Amino acid sequence: MADDDLAQIRAARLQQLKEQGGESNDGSEEDQKRKQESEARSTILNQILEPAAADRLGRIRMVKESRATDVENRLIMLARSGQLRAKVTE
Repeated sequence: MADDDLAQIRAARLQQLKEQGGESNDGSEEDQKRKQESEARSTILNQILEPAAADRLGRIRMVKESRATDVENRLIMLARSGQLRAKVTE
């Protein structure tokens, strides 16, 4: 009987670990989605910004990250709507 009880405990613990592992997979999927969005943003910004403008945006990010994110969002929105005709300079 002790072996049967031990087997049941092991099975229950294995199931519990599998469930916890499933939750961490959901988190990794979210991380992967955020990473893909970040890469897409970087790609778009590389296409629409001159190198000097990208450097400037990086310096702004060091001082105030929220301001840099707002500028990036605005630039991406303008690029997607077709309002940017050339690369953005400083």
